[in-house]
Amino acid sequence: MILTLHPFKGFLIVWLLLSLPFSSVSAAVTRHPYTHKNPFVQSADYEALVSARADKFRTIPAGYSKPVHAAGSSSADSVYTPVMNTQTANPRPHSFIGETELKTAKKRVANETWAKNYLKRLESESNSFLKLNQTIPKKAAGYASWYVCKDGTPLEYKNGRHYCPSDKQMYEGEKIEAGWLAYEHNERVRQIRILATAYSLNGNETYAEAAQNLLLQYADMYKDFPKQDKGGKWYYQSLDEAVSAVDLASGYDLLYSSPSFTEAEKKKIENDLFLPIAETLKQNPYSKSNWQAWHNAAIGMIGAATDRPELLKEAIYGKRGFYYLMDEAVLEDGFWWEGSMAYHTYALAPLSILAQTASHWGYDLYNDDKFKKMFDIPLLYSYPNFVQPANNDGGKYGSTITNYTSSRGYNDYELAYSKYKDSGYAWFLHTKYKNLSRTGDFALFFGSDSIEAAAEVPTKSLQLTSIGQAILRHPDSRERQSFVLMDYGEHGGSHGHYDKLNLDLYGAGTLLAPDFGTPGYTHPLYRGWYKQTISHNTVTVDGRSQSEAKGDMPIFSSEPNFKYMYGTANSAYSGVTYERSLWMEDEFILDWFLVSDESKSHQYDLALHGLGTYQTNVPLQPLDRPMGKGGGYDYFKNQKGAGGIESGWSSRWDQNGKGLRTYSIPFQPASVFSADGPGPSSSPNELTPVMIQRVNGHSAQFVTILQPYSNENAPAATGKRVGNHGVRADSSGGSYHFYQNYQQTEAGKLTAAKAHSKLGLDFNFDENTGTSLSAAGELKVILKNAEMLEKTTLVFNKGSIKSVSVNGKKWRTATSGGYIMAFQK
Repeated sequence: MILTLHPFKGFLIVWLLLSLPFSSVSAAVTRHPYTHKNPFVQSADYEALVSARADKFRTIPAGYSKPVHAAGSSSADSVYTPVMNTQTANPRPHSFIGETELKTAKKRVANETWAKNYLKRLESESNSFLKLNQTIPKKAAGYASWYVCKDGTPLEYKNGRHYCPSDKQMYEGEKIEAGWLAYEHNERVRQIRILATAYSLNGNETYAEAAQNLLLQYADMYKDFPKQDKGGKWYYQSLDEAVSAVDLASGYDLLYSSPSFTEAEKKKIENDLFLPIAETLKQNPYSKSNWQAWHNAAIGMIGAATDRPELLKEAIYGKRGFYYLMDEAVLEDGFWWEGSMAYHTYALAPLSILAQTASHWGYDLYNDDKFKKMFDIPLLYSYPNFVQPANNDGGKYGSTITNYTSSRGYNDYELAYSKYKDSGYAWFLHTKYKNLSRTGDFALFFGSDSIEAAAEVPTKSLQLTSIGQAILRHPDSRERQSFVLMDYGEHGGSHGHYDKLNLDLYGAGTLLAPDFGTPGYTHPLYRGWYKQTISHNTVTVDGRSQSEAKGDMPIFSSEPNFKYMYGTANSAYSGVTYERSLWMEDEFILDWFLVSDESKSHQYDLALHGLGTYQTNVPLQPLDRPMGKGGGYDYFKNQKGAGGIESGWSSRWDQNGKGLRTYSIPFQPASVFSADGPGPSSSPNELTPVMIQRVNGHSAQFVTILQPYSNENAPAATGKRVGNHGVRADSSGGSYHFYQNYQQTEAGKLTAAKAHSKLGLDFNFDENTGTSLSAAGELKVILKNAEMLEKTTLVFNKGSIKSVSVNGKKWRTATSGGYIMAFQK
């Protein structure tokens, strides 16, 4: 498909996918502190901010010093004072692409087949542009998400009219026209970018003149565009204006030395287009927002392209500049604060563009440790097949970092590898290029001459504590890896979903029960379904969605024989204890969800949205009345159910011979439902099967074996309840014994456990475990019948415990939160 093979033809699609969900940023907007006369004279309150923040920075980047303020000064230029490595003016180009990189690209075009082919594609597109009407639209752009049918289906432009393929109607109106103009202006920007890039490589003045003509038209018109509600003039959103300005400024820099470009024309473009755009963006500052990352990139690029280094410095060191975002918007583990990989990637792109532009002016932004981590995170976070989880407002469902090349560098590790020489990046690029030819701006201009051969870097279980998400993986190699993610952290601002303790599952080489992502923000299902709790693999209480909540993960273990996580989100529903545990074994994952409220009885619904054809051994019948109303329940179709289920039961989602089996172990009578609901957000109007377990009462425990399978004839795992707090799971690998009782709060008491035995043996931890805690902090454990167990792990409330001995032998321990884990040798 074009998106896979051609970065520029894919540009419009990629840009729309990643820029649609930005109309509801909740960051407070304040006036920019800079004055017009001196952009580095700042308000007095910023001096206090600078002083308070100076010591918070993790490292001082190479080439920078700590802030130095004149005696008695009440203002500061920046958090760091730059020590410029080069003071002389750089030869052009010197914005996004530098002189040295352009020379390198020309050599590659002359000597390397892939580079020659890339230039041929640029030339082919440029030649096509020359045949088109070169007049830009006279009106400003609206918001691309307005260009949709009533049901959210994208409109189609046919013979000057706007056609809806779902209802077969023609649409009209000012808002529809404005939405279409966003596409029109995006296309003109794309043309300028491609024409300028092709010209820089082959010197064809016809390309340069065509691009200059488009720039001059924009310079003529920009002053007449009115200010719009979301801060832009040329576009409805200042975000979209910044994104397009980045490409215009880079293109202008590549065209600057063209003999056909007069000084008067350059002056007009700079004074009537670029500087006014920079001012528009400066008048609309955002806090720790992806919008601000793009604003900074555009302001910095304009500064570099127009030889106004003060604008570049402002983009780096200003109150909302690069280092502010590194400090406030990038969390300690390197994840962008909004909590989805789509936003992480979307913010990383302008940060990279600014860093690369700044490198041509003597600044090294790559030296920031958090910035490096931002490149690491997508590789550490992705499913084993490199598709990115789509949690929260996660952008396009099913997006992978291996199957396309972006002109803006989304998920493109060519630049990152050339800067950091990370062997993990090298291995990823080799993996990517098994299926794709090397191509694109980032490879051509910034890529290394050669990519070192590198072995696969093991991708291990990971807890991202600052964003509040955790991933268990087994084994460490991606080829046969199972993956489960739990989201327990911050809500995510306006882009968060009501989905605490959501489970996201991959196995058998495919997505099994993933987060379905987010459609366009104007799609009616966006708020009605995709943000609601019931659309996620978690528990809905009383048929209504969670409150905005931040949970916790008291225990995370990636021990070889104890891959386990225990998450809580007790603020999701007032008065409700809300906790989930996941154990990962060779053949399955055990999922244990507990919800309880001592004061009230509730309806507890645990949903599991799987992919594939669904079947169950529960005799379900069509319902006389729907499962619920509101909160997303209205979107369910083909509802079936059965009540009073007290024994273990199984279900299965099949995807052509592989898929997901489940086995549910009731702790109380339950109702079981199946229905069809909206599925992956890439096709929001298509239905997929969901299974719901329902318990009414003060409390409920849902215990489910989740078993990925790649062979439908492989033995199915089953299980049974053992005592009040235990279960046994049986598979071809033997019997596994699990225990959970976090309501036990006394120090030294058993709260969780796991062990393995021969197939078919029962083990009751309550009956076989005794403990005594000495004043010196030694926990002595008597574990009866321990000889039948192996690979045992015991978890206790830590209290004052310093060591643990089991049946007279000291066990290795590790602490997590308020708990201590003891591991059998």
